[in-house]
Amino acid sequence: MSNFAPSVPDALISVEALLASTREIVDQELKPLTVKIDLEGYYPEEVLRKLGAVGVFRQHLPAASAAGEHDMGAAVQAMA
Repeated sequence: MSNFAPSVPDALISVEALLASTREIVDQELKPLTVKIDLEGYYPEEVLRKLGAVGVFRQHLPAASAAGEHDMGAAVQAMA
């Protein structure tokens, strides 16, 4: 697994950077676990924490946006 988990939880990140980071984590760490998740009920806590560290789970919060407004589009894109 990669060591990709920046410790900048309060930093604002552009949607483009968020999606690039999300794709990298999903491609490198989550996709290889899909069979284990489906067949064994494995819970990928470490991967989910890395996604949280880049801001995937807070895009619906106004504080995650430089404009201080909700960005539901970014939230949906990140979760997709």
